[in-house]
Amino acid sequence: MVNKVIKFFEDNKFYTYTFSLFIMWMAFVDNNDFGSILNLKKKIVSLKEEIAFYDQKIIEVKKEREEVFGSPKLQEKFAREQYYMQKADEEVFVLTNEKDEPLEK
Repeated sequence: MVNKVIKFFEDNKFYTYTFSLFIMWMAFVDNNDFGSILNLKKKIVSLKEEIAFYDQKIIEVKKEREEVFGSPKLQEKFAREQYYMQKADEEVFVLTNEKDEPLEK
């Protein structure tokens, strides 16, 4: 059987060249060539890592939200620390270490 296939391609050079050209086209020139497939696989791995990172962040935020909404004092503390909110009759001074980045203006 294999000998018949080999003999067919040896006798018909047109088919051999056409088949070779087709394989080369699909491997290197087509939109779905080997390089594109490898790049897409790398991107999939990167996106899966990003999904894992954001899943962890979601868990942390949900935990923090449960803690904050459980107590009015913690709500006030969270609002003051995260959003620099203040009462109408007070002034807020934000102290930072020299190592910290300056606050956005």
